Amino acid sequence: MFSPGETVSHQFIIPFVVSEVAKVIVSYKQDGDIVFEKTITSGFEQGETQAETKFIIAFSQTESLMFHPEKPLKIQINVITTYGARATSKEIKSNNSAQYHREVI
Repeated sequence: MFSPGETVSHQFIIPFVVSEVAKVIVSYKQDGDIVFEKTITSGFEQGETQAETKFIIAFSQTESLMFHPEKPLKIQINVITTYGARATSKEIKSNNSAQYHREVI
């Protein structure tokens, strides 16, 4: 999954109107520990519908080497909106080309 020199990014789609999203905190966990956490405050775009927001997280080569390639990731997304915070998490097997859809509850 994460090889030296490789460009790795994940695209997320969350069910919020883009103008309501203040920031998103994405935590990547393996074996119960946070391996990587990133706060996104810009770069949000409207998804296929007005009620969806999409954003992309890109990893540097150094960041990508922190993940164990054969272990599943648990990704937790905390969305901070003008109305408060929402969160969700899900276990996934990662690969470079996956587009992960997250339902925020």
